[in-house]
Order: sequence, then C-alpha cells, then structure tokens
Amino acid sequence: MTLEELSDLPESDFIWLPQPESKYTFFHPTLKHGIPIAKERKKLGKDWVNVHLELNSQRFHMPTIKQFIDFLKLLRSGEVCDLVGQRLSIDEITDIYGKITKRRTPIEDIWLDARFYTVNYRAKRLIIDEEHRGKAQIDLRHLTHLRFISPLESWALGKCIKKESCYIDLLNSKNPHGLPTVKNESDQFRLWPPKKEHTAVFRAGEEVGLYCSYPFYQITDTYTYITRKKN
Repeated sequence: MTLEELSDLPESDFIWLPQPESKYTFFHPTLKHGIPIAKERKKLGKDWVNVHLELNSQRFHMPTIKQFIDFLKLLRSGEVCDLVGQRLSIDEITDIYGKITKRRTPIEDIWLDARFYTVNYRAKRLIIDEEHRGKAQIDLRHLTHLRFISPLESWALGKCIKKESCYIDLLNSKNPHGLPTVKNESDQFRLWPPKKEHTAVFRAGEEVGLYCSYPFYQITDTYTYITRKKN
C-alpha cells in the first residue's frame, strides 16, 4: 500500500466513529469530533515510528487504543454505515471483525497509537503517550501529550502487571485510554500489560487481545487501520 493509494481511498472505504444517529446527519457540524476509520487494514512494512511518519505525511493517523476498542464494539453491534451513509451488510461487518479477532497462525499484529514510559524511574509510575501528530511529536526523544494511565491500579490491570498476561473484559470495561479495568474468566481476549519504552498492538494468534509490550523499532508484517480528519 503506497501513500498515493492511501490518499485515493474513497469515502465508502471508511466508517464513521462514532456512528451518527441517522444517515442524514453524516455531514452535520456536530460530527466534527468524530473520526473516519478505514474498513480494511493496511500493511506498510515499517516500524512504529516510520509508519507514523508515513501516515502523518498524508494527514492519516493510527487509531489510539480507545478508538480501536470503540471500533470493535461498533462492529459487534451490527449497525454500521460508511461515510456516504450506505449500510454495511452483516456479512461484511462479520468479515471485518473476523479479520481482527479470529485466532490464527502465524501471529498478526495491528499497530496502535500508544507508547508507555515511566515518569519517575524510582516511583515506576507508568504513563501513556498517544495522539501523535507531526514529526516532532513522534520523535522518541520528545514526549508529548503525556497523561497518566488511570487507573493503573485498577483490579484487572493490577493483577496483570504481576503476571505476563491475563484474560480481560476488553469491550465492556475501559479507562479513559481504552485499557481494560475488569478481569474476565472467558478466554476471548487477553491483556499483555504495558511495559516501559514499548508500544501497543492488537494481537491475533493462538491468543487474541491487547499486547502492550511491543518494541518501537521492530519491523514485521504488522498491519494498521488508518484514521483521518474529516474534510
């Protein structure tokens, strides 16, 4: 997928997040805080930093953790329209959701716009850095939009921090950054907890879930879903 191909994507290839109350309100000014998110994932074959730079050069972005979880919840609802107001069929919605959440071999990862740091080495207070816009904000030497993970001490996160991972209620519990706050006995989604100086991907392999300890500079066949500002 080239930059030119990204720029030429039609509006029918995007879904509005969140969805408007009616298809007749898609271009209403009150939707200015929403974002279009692409129906299909894209493979750019670069590390987290360079995928950001390439997307930003065409005014595209990675989704944050919260935006991506909201996208999954929207697909699960079965009520989805594209940017031109055309309703997606159940088969198309199921296909999009399955490409993200179906267990598979080999592992497939989707880049998300989040990276983790400690604000104080001794205190080990973890922070999340997200919503990167422009080269200066993506530079790993420059921290911007720093916000404490809240609540990091929540029950599910606290339990997972002490382990390598745990099962969580990914779609029905989240803090302001989209991180889950409730543990779940079901094996549908797993949380691999945040680690300092790492970023986040949504992982589908033998286990499926939110993997928050992915190296910045690892170059794999990682995918991303793209978002952009509405013109």
